Amino acid sequence: MSFDSKKYRELTRQLVAIRDTADSNIKNCLVMMNNIADGKCDYIPNELGEDNDYQVVFERYTALLQSIEKINESINNLKIIINNGNLSSRIDLEGLNGIWLESVSNVNDIMKKFNQHQADLIRVLLAVSQGDLSQKIELEAKGEILLMKNTVNNLVEQLDSFTSEIIAVTKEVGIKGKFGVQVENEDLEGVWLDLRNNINMMSLSLEDVAIKNQNRIWIKEGISLLSQELLHKDVLAEQFQTAITQMCRYVKAGMGAIYIYDVNTDTLSVEAAFVRSMENAPSFRLGEGIVGQVAIDRKPILVENAAYQEVVQAGTTTYQIGSTYTLPLVFKDNLVGVVEVATFNRFSDCQLRYLEHALEVLSGSFYATIIQMKNRKELEQLSHTDGLTGLFNRGYFDVVLPEILNNQKRADSLMCFAMLDIDYFKSFNDRYGHQVGDEVLREVAHILMSTLQRDEDYCFRIGGEEFALIFSARNQEKARKFMDTLRMKIAQLNVFGDEKKNITNQVTVSMGLTCKRALEILNATTLYEETDKLLYQAKKSGRNQIVQNYQPLKEIPLQITDKIMD
Repeated sequence: MSFDSKKYRELTRQLVAIRDTADSNIKNCLVMMNNIADGKCDYIPNELGEDNDYQVVFERYTALLQSIEKINESINNLKIIINNGNLSSRIDLEGLNGIWLESVSNVNDIMKKFNQHQADLIRVLLAVSQGDLSQKIELEAKGEILLMKNTVNNLVEQLDSFTSEIIAVTKEVGIKGKFGVQVENEDLEGVWLDLRNNINMMSLSLEDVAIKNQNRIWIKEGISLLSQELLHKDVLAEQFQTAITQMCRYVKAGMGAIYIYDVNTDTLSVEAAFVRSMENAPSFRLGEGIVGQVAIDRKPILVENAAYQEVVQAGTTTYQIGSTYTLPLVFKDNLVGVVEVATFNRFSDCQLRYLEHALEVLSGSFYATIIQMKNRKELEQLSHTDGLTGLFNRGYFDVVLPEILNNQKRADSLMCFAMLDIDYFKSFNDRYGHQVGDEVLREVAHILMSTLQRDEDYCFRIGGEEFALIFSARNQEKARKFMDTLRMKIAQLNVFGDEKKNITNQVTVSMGLTCKRALEILNATTLYEETDKLLYQAKKSGRNQIVQNYQPLKEIPLQITDKIMD
C-alpha cells in the first residue's frame, strides 16, 4: 500500500485545526468561567467554532449570562424600590430554574419575613404615635430581629409605665392641686430619666410656690386680724394685752410677754403677758439678759433646745417650753420695747416671719399711741396743773376720776384710790412760815411724782395740804405696801427754814386707801366719800398711818392689762 503524503498532510492539517479550535474554545471557556467567577458578565467570545458541542456551551453560557443579568437587574431594581421605602417588592422569578430559582426564592422569602417584621414594627409604632401603648410586636424572631423586637417592646412598656405615672402626677397636681407628688419609676435612663427628674423638680417647685403663697396668705390674714383687733382698743394697756394674746394664739405659742421701754428709768418692764403671770415679773436694763440684749442690739434672738426652759402648768399637765423668740419693738430708730414669745415645740419659718411682720405693725402703732398719751398728758398738765406743786389740780381730778373708774369697770380690774393729808400742816405753817410750808408741799409732790411714773398713774393736789392718788396694784396687800413706802419716804424729808434749822421728821402724812373691785364701786362720788372717811379715821387714830378698806374681795380674773405696782 502506497503512502499518500498529500492525504497525510491534509489529515495533519485538519488535526492541527481541530486542536487549535479546541484550544481556542477551551481558552474562551476558561475566560468565560473566570469572568463569571470574577462577577464580569459582559464578556462574549467572538466565535466558538462550528462544533455543535461548543455551540451548546456558548448558548448555555449566553443563557447563564442572561439569568445573571436578570437577577442582577432585579436586585438593582429591588434596591431602588427598598431605597424608596417599598419593602413589599420581590425579585421576578420568571425564566429562573434550579439553584437560581431557589436562591432568588430564598431572597424573596427573606424579604417577605423582613417585611412582616417591618409591618409589625410599623403597627406598634403607629399605635404608640396615636397614644396606644398596649400594642407589642408578636412575631417570632431570632438573632438581631429578636433583639429589635425585645428593645421595641421594652421601650413601649417603659413608655406605658412612665406615661401612666406622669398622668397620675399631672392629675394630682393639675386637677386635685396636690403639689409635690413624684414620678416613682426607677428603670429609666437618658432622656427619660431627665424627663422624670424635670417633672419631679417641677412638682416640687410648684409645691414650694404653693407653700410660699399659702404662707404669705396666712401671714397677711394674721396681720389683718391683729390690726382689726387693735382698732377696737382705745386704752394702751388693752392694746398691749390684745396684741400679745392675738400673736401667741395665732402661732400657737405657749406663753408670751410685751416689755415696754421706760426712757426715764432706762428699763424694760412687762406690760402685758399671755398665760404667764405678771406678778413679780422681772424688769431688765439695756443689755441685761436676752430681753435687754435684744433691746440694745435691735436684733431678734431665737433660742431653741436650751438646757433650761420654763415649765408651764396647764391643769393637771405640765409642758416644757421648747423655743423662745425675742424680738425688738423699734419704730424709726426709737426703741419701743421687746416682745418675747415661747412655744412648746419649735417655731416654723412661717411663724417667725409672721411675728416679725406683726411687730413692724405694732411698733408704729404702740409708738404713736405712747407719744399721743404723753403729749395729751403734757397738754392736760398745762391746763390742769397746780401752780405750786406741778401736780394735777382739783378741777382735773373731778374730770379724771369718773373716767378712770369707768375704764376699770369695763376691764373688771382692781381700783386703787388713795387720799393723804399732811399732819399738823397748819401748825407747821404757822411755826415756820408759808415759805417753808410751800417747800414742804413741793417736796411731798416731788416724792409722789417720782414714785408714780407710769402713764396711767395720776397725782392730784385736791386741797391745801391734801393729795389724791390713782394707781394700779395686783392686790390689796401690794397697794398697801406701795402706800406705806410713800409714807416712809415723806417721813424722811429734810426741810430747812430761813435760819437753816433742821426740822427733819416733823413732816408726816395720814392716808386713806381704797382698793377694791371696780365693779363693786357705785360711782366716783361714793369712792371719794369712802376714802375720805378712811383718811379721817387715820388722822383720828393718831396720824402718820394708813387706814385701808379690808372688805373681802371676790375672785378677780387675771387682768394683765393692769399696770402692776410692786
